[in-house]
Amino acid sequence: MSDLRFAYLSNHISGAVKLDFLAARGVLPAALITLSPVDAAKHGVAGYHDFSADAARYAIPLHVASSFTLDDPVDHQFLVECGCDLLLVSGWQRLIPAAVLAQFPLGVVAEHGSAEYLPRGRGRSPVCWSLLAGRPRFIVHLFMADEAADAGAVIDCAAVDVNEFDDVYTVYAKIGMVSGMLFLRHRQALAAGGCRAMPLAPVPPSYYRKRGPADDWIDWAGSSTRQIHDHVRATTRPYPGAKTRAGGDVVVVWRAQPFAHSLLDDSTAVPGQVLARLPDGSLVTKTTDGSLLLRDYSCPRPIVRGSAWDDLEMRPGAAVRGLSERNRCGRVPCAALRPVHSGA
Repeated sequence: MSDLRFAYLSNHISGAVKLDFLAARGVLPAALITLSPVDAAKHGVAGYHDFSADAARYAIPLHVASSFTLDDPVDHQFLVECGCDLLLVSGWQRLIPAAVLAQFPLGVVAEHGSAEYLPRGRGRSPVCWSLLAGRPRFIVHLFMADEAADAGAVIDCAAVDVNEFDDVYTVYAKIGMVSGMLFLRHRQALAAGGCRAMPLAPVPPSYYRKRGPADDWIDWAGSSTRQIHDHVRATTRPYPGAKTRAGGDVVVVWRAQPFAHSLLDDSTAVPGQVLARLPDGSLVTKTTDGSLLLRDYSCPRPIVRGSAWDDLEMRPGAAVRGLSERNRCGRVPCAALRPVHSGA
């Protein structure tokens, strides 16, 4: 067992999974640095995790960063006083500044995942993009961080399978566990002064772009059943959800599944039209190549059983895909305003 003294930097659910994974194996950081709920909301951190309870449970000194970029003197002072040799980063959506990199004698170890082996697949929201593309695997890389994005020397990597039942939450859970395993595998070598870098393929790097609110909208007219299903699982909790409109209301879809390639009476229906509402509130919705069952969704007003299904439509507009709110809709019969409704 090495005596590596390390600090832990995270604000994300994958980091919480990783911390529990390490703790279960008797490995705990000497200090934990995180972001406050207020700052996480201010900066729109998707998948945020509040580590205050974790720090108390494991008796780890907790520092709530004064700045997301870690350039506040208060943050620097804490990092100096914690006396750690290494910083382990697991879910922090900012580059580590040079001043922080220089504070740790054994360096800063970070993680990055992608459907591709680095240097391809650098950048933002790789889990979401991988699920959207229907990729069957995700590669978790452990690397020595520098001032560039995901560009440091790679220590090790491991592939995890992405199955048809996975969503963004379960993939993040897998990332946390696998990243923890990689760190434990190399902990003693890191404590001894470093690890040998893995050779990377001599290919140009590629980058995922950052996703924004405009990317959340479902394109009923331009997507297949499978593509919409992948969209939903890529943007579900803890992300903002896949969005469409019904009767002027924004409907957020959290869980969906392919339903049927064809139904007896759907030949005249248009993509986005609700074909049926099941007794539990689930909505059978027409797609370009079949139908999709919306199992869990939120709407300010519940979509109730109507006398004519023609009144239950979520009609696609003509906006450019991926750039704006794409879904217009017809009238939706509804009861009085109620709290958010879950169809599950």
